[in-house]
Amino acid sequence: MRVENDARLIAGVAAGAGNCGAAAGMGEEEAGALRGAVRAACEWFFGCAGAGVLLEVVLTRSAGRLEVALSLPSAAAAGAPLPALAGVDQVRREKRGDCTVLILTKMIKPPVSAE
Repeated sequence: MRVENDARLIAGVAAGAGNCGAAAGMGEEEAGALRGAVRAACEWFFGCAGAGVLLEVVLTRSAGRLEVALSLPSAAAAGAPLPALAGVDQVRREKRGDCTVLILTKMIKPPVSAE
């Protein structure tokens, strides 16, 4: 999906990531921390970009991990210092063509069974 710099849309992206995490077995506190990290990353990206840009967001859930890829068609974010993003296990920045991509990875631990 592509979103513009609007607090409501950023909140929706963050909520989507948190809900994916909750569906994968994360507790509410952990999913909330993920939502906060995604919201902060979106705000950081928009702070690096000029007006009128669209942020592309891709959520990918696979066995043991959830990835949120944020892509901006701008080199402005390529060298900017990354924000501290508590709530994710790994943050990677990649350059893909004329886009800067920030990939947030959250490892999903399988629920502990009560035996």
